Amino acid sequence: MKKLAITVLTTFTLLSLAGPGFASTKADDFFQMGNIFATNKSFDQAIDAYMSAAASDPANYGVKANISVAIIYGQKKEFDKAAALLEGILKDESDYKELYIVYKVLGKIREEQKRPADAVTAYETYLRLVPANKIKDKDRATIEQKIAELRG
Repeated sequence: MKKLAITVLTTFTLLSLAGPGFASTKADDFFQMGNIFATNKSFDQAIDAYMSAAASDPANYGVKANISVAIIYGQKKEFDKAAALLEGILKDESDYKELYIVYKVLGKIREEQKRPADAVTAYETYLRLVPANKIKDKDRATIEQKIAELRG
């Protein structure tokens, strides 16, 4: 834990010194910290960092941070919390430019909840909304295969 704290502190310091173009705002720093904590499976600290990013800059990090928190809830097997957070985004932020990401994550959560019909709906919506330049053919094929398996 001490080593993690030192690594995080060092990374935070480097991000703070990096200046414009890398991590130029407090929200950027918090979000990067969330990524570091999540990678190290320090989920509670990651959630705190993501929420700090959202609070510091709601316009740029509100939805992005909440999607990240939903992913963490999924990793923690707290699927109901993850789904509620994602459903809230869909309800309150329907004009979010990368809403397709929410549907992809929701598809995975619904799959984990053993709700195949809802997973299929989310995945199909993801495929319908995702811009062609944001998905690789292999990824599209994987999702299409997953849909077929869920339909049984």
